[in-house]
Amino acid sequence: MPILLRIAWRNLWRQQRRTLLTVSAMAVGIGMCMAMFAIIDGVYARMFDVLVGQALGHVQVHNPAWPADQQLYDTVPGVDEKLRALDALPGVKAAGARLSCAGLAAGDQTSSGAFFLGVDPQREDALVSLRRRVVRGSWIDEGPPNAAVIGAGLAKELELEPGGELVLITQAADGSIGNALFTVVGVVETGSALRDRSGVWARLPALQEALALPDQAHELIVLGTDIDGADALRDAVAATVAGPALLTRSWWQASPPTAQMINSQSVGKGMVMLIVFSVAGLGVLNTMLMNVFERTRELGVLKAIGMSPQRVMALVLLEAGLIGVVSSAAGVTLGLLVDLYLVKVGVDMSAGGKGLSFGGVAFDPVIRGVVNPDGVWAPVVFVVVVSLLAAIWPGLRAARLQPVDAMRQR
Repeated sequence: MPILLRIAWRNLWRQQRRTLLTVSAMAVGIGMCMAMFAIIDGVYARMFDVLVGQALGHVQVHNPAWPADQQLYDTVPGVDEKLRALDALPGVKAAGARLSCAGLAAGDQTSSGAFFLGVDPQREDALVSLRRRVVRGSWIDEGPPNAAVIGAGLAKELELEPGGELVLITQAADGSIGNALFTVVGVVETGSALRDRSGVWARLPALQEALALPDQAHELIVLGTDIDGADALRDAVAATVAGPALLTRSWWQASPPTAQMINSQSVGKGMVMLIVFSVAGLGVLNTMLMNVFERTRELGVLKAIGMSPQRVMALVLLEAGLIGVVSSAAGVTLGLLVDLYLVKVGVDMSAGGKGLSFGGVAFDPVIRGVVNPDGVWAPVVFVVVVSLLAAIWPGLRAARLQPVDAMRQR
């Protein structure tokens, strides 16, 4: 095999220009794939953060009637005790309770429909870290007991800024008219277009009092230390705090459309690799066919002096494999440089000074890449496999050459 390897390496550089063109094209393909993967992973990481981290959590606990009806009184009781039990559960990174209602939000001059969410500030900060998305003012734990943070779109519609007052008018669980006065302490941009346009975050006890739902919440949200272990965490949560009286679901069970959207990430990557390396495979096929045609007499001589068809086939495959290895080395170097730029600087996708919105997720004007291990090794493995597959036909042709006929060709 070392002798064949040396011969294969020498044969590659007989036609330096052709080999360099093939290697360059495949290296650019690898670099392009790595860059596209970094952008795709960055986009989906943002989507996962907004749709799963901020909204769904890894595991949800509800009243069984809540998902279908979402009635105000379909609550989880004994919230404080359940949260303490969840804190002690292995595999739980953070847990929190959320109480929600739709209502009328009124400012000094205007009013609008809004979605109110009662949360524990510290627990919600561990779940979502909305504190870092506050664009004006502060998070609700830095204000009075009736502090509230509102979405940027709602703040613009109600003409409210930190320091202003917001009135909630809704129906309470006991049949009365629920109302409460909140002091706006901050404005937040979550990345969710819907939440930014209608969201109001208040302290859980304040909203519990307004809705006449003491020590109750509509959902318990649990984040685990490992997203891949969401199903195991769901079973542990059900056994610890939920039981048969409550509904416990992992995030993909709670929102199948979100799971389908997130899983489409691998489909997008596969399409990129298929398109890029189909072209690269044709390049390798052309190069190896030309090599075999030009060396027909030489291959005939090798077979005449005793080289077996299997070793001739192996020689051609080795040449193709070496093209794949050299291309991979150059492509990974190029790809890592581009990935570094995408991670540090990003790509400006702003349209009129605003970012893009897709699937209900608002993206920052500058989209930054995220580099995952499969974004590096997958293109490398794929290009080597494509190179070997593209060399099978030329290799079979070379292996089937008859020595007498081959040596007659000029």
